[in-house]
Order: sequence, then structure tokens, then C-alpha cells
Amino acid sequence: MGFGKVVEDLRDEVPLEDYRRAIGQLGWLSAYSRQVILARQMLRCIIDVDEDEFASHIDLDKVCLTSFRAAITIFSSTNFKSRIFSSPYTPEDRPETFYLALNRGLRFFEISVTSGRSSHTFFDKENNGVGYESRYTDKNDKLFVQEVTETISGVNLSTKIIADERAEILCGAPLGGGGPNRDDVHGNNWFVSTHLTQSESWSFWREWYVGLLKGKTIDFEFQAKIALIDNAVWDAGPEAVATEIERIQAEMFLIKAPQVEEVYENSDGLYDVRATVLDPSKLVQSVIDRVSFALSLALDSNHCDLNSMSVAAKMLRHALENCPDDPNALEQWLRNANGLISKGIEGANLAESDELDALISTLTETALQLRADHPEVGEAVKTRTAQRLREITAEKRETVASRMDAMVDGTGVRLRAEYQLDAEITRDGSDVDATAEAMQRSGNRAQKISLAERAKKVEGSGAMSVAKIGMRAKSLVEIVASLFSGIG
Repeated sequence: MGFGKVVEDLRDEVPLEDYRRAIGQLGWLSAYSRQVILARQMLRCIIDVDEDEFASHIDLDKVCLTSFRAAITIFSSTNFKSRIFSSPYTPEDRPETFYLALNRGLRFFEISVTSGRSSHTFFDKENNGVGYESRYTDKNDKLFVQEVTETISGVNLSTKIIADERAEILCGAPLGGGGPNRDDVHGNNWFVSTHLTQSESWSFWREWYVGLLKGKTIDFEFQAKIALIDNAVWDAGPEAVATEIERIQAEMFLIKAPQVEEVYENSDGLYDVRATVLDPSKLVQSVIDRVSFALSLALDSNHCDLNSMSVAAKMLRHALENCPDDPNALEQWLRNANGLISKGIEGANLAESDELDALISTLTETALQLRADHPEVGEAVKTRTAQRLREITAEKRETVASRMDAMVDGTGVRLRAEYQLDAEITRDGSDVDATAEAMQRSGNRAQKISLAERAKKVEGSGAMSVAKIGMRAKSLVEIVASLFSGIG
């Protein structure tokens, strides 16, 4: 039987000596392994406690919330740092008892075996307990014994790390087993179908719990963020926790499926900005399409010195063909090729032409857009830009801010206000992250305006902006791109 595999036949009784042996072995395991196994047993037991058993003795909401918090904290490994939950063991005082505790002092789940009976006890925050007793032949106990035995098998004092690695596997394994109440976790079980469905406050926890029963865990990063919710929120109860989970979900959605911007020209001929949800993969494909077109235009031209054997052209072919799945690499190759072409023109190795000018503009704009609108690239840029932004002088920041000020004439209410704010942040420069975001945001918006104005000029598709903002936008793009181009 592979490690973590659910026992299919739970009808056989668990001999009392096996259960007592498992209790003893549990004390020998590391704190982490012990906590994982106890948390899993706790979640198996709580589903089999019926409504009447809890209603007359204990606040089930408190028990559930504390228990779920413990499990998600332990399973996501955030307990390594926070050490909020522990599993104290004093073999000389209570040799057949283990419990999970909050901050070592307050018990909220206990398992023990005495006189041939397995006892599971839940506690509320005031340490009042309600016992849930079962014969040691209970299916939950069989799974408990199985997990302890599998975790400790072949492990000695020098190889306890193996047990911890096995416990980590258990964090994502199906809880399995249980009494008749668990035959249909979606419908017939009171705890799942009634208590965890009584209000929207429990909707996340119901999905999470049913997923654990089946071995379908949620995103690791999401679990960790939930585990680190402030104590005050947990203490406020299920509704407060649910509200915070919704906020975390929304925040992670924006990171993984970013809300980017559409810069548009309104009826007054002024540019403004509005949010739109963009699939990052579509952004990458858009970049590839635009660069491919601009590169083909340059290579096919009789007036452009760039050819397919040049290093810059090879860089771009590599980026387009081999880096669609690596947006960070794509952005870096675009930036590097742009630098080579620009230096070639400066050194008179490449003659200036409309085709090269279009290619340089496209490379500048697409690399900047990836940095501004793609979550992975944006995160990497934050790390790379921190030191360089610290080195930017106040004079340089003032130059950038002045070009942001110039964008006010020709923009609508929201975009005007945000350019003014970004200019203030850039002049201040005290917060490196805020300065980087202000520059990237303003530069990206400017490149979209510049692109729109240039397209109208080339295609003759419409009147130029009443405020003639195109050149000012291009100027801001150039200085922002120059500041970021040396970061790599």
C-alpha cells in the first residue's frame, strides 16, 4: 500500500494494543508530524458529531473556526513561523493523551485512550469541553493508527526528517474513512449539509472541508494567506473571517488575472483610462504579434540595414519562437535587442529609417507594457528596479515628474488626477516601490497614448488629439524606458 492511500476496508476492528502503540509513537514524532496527524484526526472526528451533541454543550461556530484555523495553518506550513498551534505532550502526567492547543496553553482538541475506549474531546475558547466518545474500533481510529504507523515506519532518531516528509504528503491526502454520516458529504451529512451551509460565512470552509475529505486541496498560497489572518479577525467570528477571505480572494485574482487598463479617447478628444480584465497569455500573444510584424517590416525593407543574420534579429527570433511561455525572458530579449539596434544607429552601423524607427518604438512599447501589465514580469521588475531607483538623483526624478505634469493637458478627469499624483510620488521618491509603480504606470499609459496618436497619423483614421499630446507622451515613454532599460 502506497503512503497516504486511503484504507478502503474499514470494517476490521483496531486492537486496543495497536491504538495504544500508535499513541506512544505519536509522542516520539516531531512536533510537525504530530500536529499534521492530530489535525487530520480532528477533522475526521468533527464531521461525526451530531447536532444535539454540540448544541447543548458548546458553541459549534467557535469550535469549527478554531479547528479549521489550526488545520489550515498546519497544512500550509505557516505554523513553522507563527507557532500559533502546538501539540503538548506530557507522558508522565497523561501517557495516553494528546491534544492540539492554541499557544500551548488552551486546548481545543484532545484524543486519548483509556479503559478500552477512544475519546475525542473538543473545547471552546473558555476551555469548556464536550466529549465525543467512540469505541476504539471506530473507522476514524483505524485511519489514525494507519497514518501514525505509516509515518513512523523505518524511521529512527537520525532520520526523523523522513517522517516529516511523509506528514507533508498527508497534508494533501484524502481524509477518508468515517461513519455513516460521511457516506454522502454533499447531502446527507448534517455537519456539511446544514452547519456549513447555514450562511455565506461558511461557504469557503465548506468547499475547503469537502475538498480535504476527497484529497482536493486549494491553492497553497491562498491557504497560507488565510492562515496569517490577524488574530483580531479570527476572534471576531465567522462573518469577519469570511469578509477577510473574500478580500484575499479578490486580491489574488487581480494578481493572477490582473485588472489592466484601456486608455481611450473620449468624446471631447481627451484621453482617459478605465479598467479591463486581461488574460496575461493574451497580452503575451499581442506583444508577439506586434513585434513579429515590426521585425518583418524591417527585414523585408530595401531601406533598412537590419538583416536576418544580425545579432539583434536573432535575439528577436529567439524571443518570438522560444519564449512565449516565459514572459520575463521575452521582456528581457525585447529590451536587449532594442538596445543593440539603438546603439547600432548611434554608432552609424545602422542607418536611420522609418522601419527601424517603427521597430524601436514597438520594442520599447511592448517591453514597457509587459512590465506594467503582466503580473509575473511586474513582480520580477520590482526586485530588479529597487536598487536602481535608489540611485536615481532628485534631479532625474524631477525631470520625469515634469513630463508627467505635461500629460495633464489632454487627459480626462481620472487620468489627469492620477498623473498629478504619480508626479508627486516621483518627486518625493522616499518609497522605492511606490516610485517604481508610479513611473511604470505613467510610462505605460503614455505609450498607449503615443501609439494611438501615431496610428491616427499613419492611417489618417482620425483627427489628432485636440491637445497634441502625442509628442509629450512619447517624451515620457523615452525617459521612463531609459531609466528601466539598464535594469537587468
